[in-house]
Amino acid sequence: LSLLESTPTYLNDIKAKYETLCGSKVNMQLVIPVDMNKDGKVDLLTNLWCATPSGQTNTNPVPNTLLVLTQEGRMTFKDSTFEILGSNMVDIGGVAHRYVKYDFNNDGYEDIVYAVNMEDGRTNSTTLVQNVAVMSNGNGTYSVVKIGTAASTQNVTLKDNSLGSKDVVMMPTNEVWRYNNGWSKVDTYDWIGYVETVFAPSPGQFHGSEMAFVQDVASTDYSLYKYVDGQWL
Repeated sequence: LSLLESTPTYLNDIKAKYETLCGSKVNMQLVIPVDMNKDGKVDLLTNLWCATPSGQTNTNPVPNTLLVLTQEGRMTFKDSTFEILGSNMVDIGGVAHRYVKYDFNNDGYEDIVYAVNMEDGRTNSTTLVQNVAVMSNGNGTYSVVKIGTAASTQNVTLKDNSLGSKDVVMMPTNEVWRYNNGWSKVDTYDWIGYVETVFAPSPGQFHGSEMAFVQDVASTDYSLYKYVDGQWL
């Protein structure tokens, strides 16, 4: 697939994936630039999924797959989903809504964590699913790992931690997950204000600070709060 051609040429294997899912009704979500095979070229990771007609009830899973396009030459890509992820079709359980990138396992490759939900247009999108971490194996291949409590997650964001790495904050479950030779939930944050959009480190537990920057993930604005007499002000 050449992105510079006025009339793009589609690879047969990508067309087959579209037909396997729902043909011309396939949606593409979150095209992430990331060097997945460590060859110095920017590759693309995206999520293909099929929508439910707006207003309809649907109790079936969302047909979906991850798609890895590795860059072969100047803006020319090929489908390397099987080589990178070990399967031609990689179901993440729903729609990838937001994402963060970071080398969580410190192997020199960027990892990706998706916020996943079932919001594909169905009226009953409250079906709960886990989020997904696409973790490097350190050799140009990746594994897909489910993390977090099953929910209808709207956002994930990164927060510096005391280990010198980053935690993943998931909303609206208000969970914080950390990678340290595996994923685990940590309880070192106070949640203040509108719980879906703000977070802060617990005083005395995170760098010993009683001051907290609070991020509104909807607007990316920051506010400064102070912990006084047992409450955030």
